[in-house]
Amino acid sequence: MRFKNLSALSLVFAVGLAACNDSTNPGDSFDPSASAADLEAVGSAFNTDVYESLSKMGGGFGAVAAAPALAASVVDAGWISVSSPEKWELYGGELANVLLSRSAAVLLIPDTFRGRTYEHNIEGYFHNPDRTGAPTNGIRFILYEVNPITGVPGATEIGWVDVMDESTDLAAVVRLSVWSGDVEYINYTVGASGVINSVSFQIEGWVTDGTTQVNFTLNHSIDATFATARAEIDYQIDVPSRDFSVAANMVIEFDAETEAGTITIEVLFSQANNNVVVQGSIDSQSDGGTLEVLVNGNLFATITFAGESITVVGPDGNALSQEHAQALRQITDALGDIFDDTFEDLFSPVEWLFNFGSSL
Repeated sequence: MRFKNLSALSLVFAVGLAACNDSTNPGDSFDPSASAADLEAVGSAFNTDVYESLSKMGGGFGAVAAAPALAASVVDAGWISVSSPEKWELYGGELANVLLSRSAAVLLIPDTFRGRTYEHNIEGYFHNPDRTGAPTNGIRFILYEVNPITGVPGATEIGWVDVMDESTDLAAVVRLSVWSGDVEYINYTVGASGVINSVSFQIEGWVTDGTTQVNFTLNHSIDATFATARAEIDYQIDVPSRDFSVAANMVIEFDAETEAGTITIEVLFSQANNNVVVQGSIDSQSDGGTLEVLVNGNLFATITFAGESITVVGPDGNALSQEHAQALRQITDALGDIFDDTFEDLFSPVEWLFNFGSSL
């Protein structure tokens, strides 16, 4: 079972949400339809023209003249390590050295580039010295409409993103603020810090479609030596207007000598006064393990992994109903949309800045 990014948690989330409505006490259960609606609201907050433009065009921000090359060690340590634990000791060590080679207080965006605005044409982003309004501590990139089929940006401006340097003595931090007209649709920070054999990342902020605001936090830490490695992901998403939240913790531990590893998971869904907990562990070598689903503290289902086989049974050992299996598939699709690429989309516009010690 591959745990790449957060998308592999989708099945776990889906099982937990789909299972809740089958409780023997209807008053203590979640409604799968309501849960799916909550997830749809989360997806809608990310489904705006400016978010689509940011996700498609953000990777080109680092192609501005004299920009540093892609900080591959950051990307590899931050994302690939989750699906390739045998590489943690290499990537974690490399990134720690990068972080230690320069003080995080060194500006990610030098003074000579602050206040610049970059427009886009068929050749990429270019600096327009006649355009004003960019932040004094960062750079402004104009966003354009994106062809929904080809993903290619057009010539019509739809907004802009300000990339601002908020680094401190302890961490390298950039803030992104995305606007269209007089509405701010996205605001979040990306930060990285590290000491010997230990690196951590954080993405924190909010996104809205103009109606529903979704708050999110992702903490990802890697502790690695040549013998062992440990990666931990803490994820929190809150939709205050719907009284809905998801909190997930995943810890992956790996022994380089034995090539053995474990994945421990705990996910909490809160919807109004009800909650669902999914908890357990999986052996990364055999892809075998067990997760339990608790509804308001009571065991509802057990999920068993055996290689490519996944079974879900209730406390009486019976399979879930066809109705709940359908709900499971619907919610899995919704969660896949939310968790699969979202954080790579958010990291991509600034990954080039995390090449510590390089100059623009």
